[in-house]
Amino acid sequence: AAVLGALLMVRSDRGSPVGERFQERLRQLLRSLRILRSWPGALVAVLILTVANWLASILQTKLLFDGVGAGVPLDFTAAA
Repeated sequence: AAVLGALLMVRSDRGSPVGERFQERLRQLLRSLRILRSWPGALVAVLILTVANWLASILQTKLLFDGVGAGVPLDFTAAA
């Protein structure tokens, strides 16, 4: 909710209580969101890569637990 509020403040021309550097980061985020909205293929690619990264992180954590002999079930690893 805070990010949404900050994005709305950047979109409006009102003064913002945050610094210029933070405002520039929010503008870049808005630009990225506009690109994803206008190009659905990019959104699908980002979603696929995000899920792949998520699964790789879960697998890596599971392998690390197994490597030290901790018997942690996969569903607990995924929940963590």
